[in-house]
Amino acid sequence: MNLIQTLHIASAVLFIIDYVVKSMLLVFDKTTVLDKYKAYTKVISMIISTIFLVTGIYLVTQINMKTIGGWFHLKLTLTVIGLVLGIIGFKKKNKAMVLISTFLFIYIYFLSTTKSVMLKKANLDGIVTDTTAANYDELVHGKGIYINNCLRCHGEDGKAGINGASNLTASMCANKGLIGIIKHGRNLMPAYKDQLSETEINAVASYVKSLRSAE
Repeated sequence: MNLIQTLHIASAVLFIIDYVVKSMLLVFDKTTVLDKYKAYTKVISMIISTIFLVTGIYLVTQINMKTIGGWFHLKLTLTVIGLVLGIIGFKKKNKAMVLISTFLFIYIYFLSTTKSVMLKKANLDGIVTDTTAANYDELVHGKGIYINNCLRCHGEDGKAGINGASNLTASMCANKGLIGIIKHGRNLMPAYKDQLSETEINAVASYVKSLRSAE
């Protein structure tokens, strides 16, 4: 994971924690405490918010918006709505608006983590992973692994190009080379040799190659 993405995730977590604290103080009528908290954390909150927004904008510019999943467009839309509701809610001390914006930001965080509107990662429990089984499907196995590990940068169809990720539909990398990249990583892509088994690496390599036909 590159520095920009790490900063964005870290600032997002801190932003949400700070936001939840402020929201709870307002909701439970701790206005005096809220004012003191905001005064003490004003500079820190501004730094966190600035890092969050700047890194977020930068990451958006690195994305092919036409090929990334619908979850990302939902994330951007809800982020704007959450910010507007939050600004107005805190200004008018409207508890309902602040609570809604708080839940939106929490939802957005988990949406970013799972890449699923229903906040569910691909469930490999229902996928046959035994290569000797008669109903084993390597592409189905590989797709589940791809969704959980690769989709965040390569996108659903392999063309997203987030963080400099290669266009998988245009790659002509041979099987051996592809497996080597998955195992050892390349550029900003992390190594998966200690995270995935040989069977899983072979399965995801096969699924990646199947994306070439989508070009």
